[in-house]
Amino acid sequence: TDLDEAAELLVAAGTRLAAGYPVRALGAATGALGLVGAESVLADEPDATWTEAARVAHRELLRRSRHMVALAAIRAGDLTTAVTAARAGVTADPLDEAACRLLMSAYCALDEPGRALRVYENLRATLAGELGCDPARVTRAMHLAILRDD
Repeated sequence: TDLDEAAELLVAAGTRLAAGYPVRALGAATGALGLVGAESVLADEPDATWTEAARVAHRELLRRSRHMVALAAIRAGDLTTAVTAARAGVTADPLDEAACRLLMSAYCALDEPGRALRVYENLRATLAGELGCDPARVTRAMHLAILRDD
């Protein structure tokens, strides 16, 4: 039930953000993140295979909630919240390029391009080391824009 309500709040957050209401979007996204929480679902059933679908849905909803909180916070000018949410996403999954881009954006908005570049370099090294690939084109373009002070 909480996951369903959190998903509805994320839809509302996206709608509010698209309509130009970032503070309202941030409120809805923060509510979704609070409902999802960082704890695994059905933790009292650690070995039950029937819980796997709920756990996968939880992880994805948690990821999307962090992204939405960070994006809405950036647009609302709440950069501390943006950094916290994006960093939590990167910590949970160092290969999450969307979370890395959000963290880079938040650092740039804080006028800390060096930190943004460090996030990119960590992502690049992780992708190269674990998967033997480079970041996506959009992530590389963002990196180049930061280097050019665009």
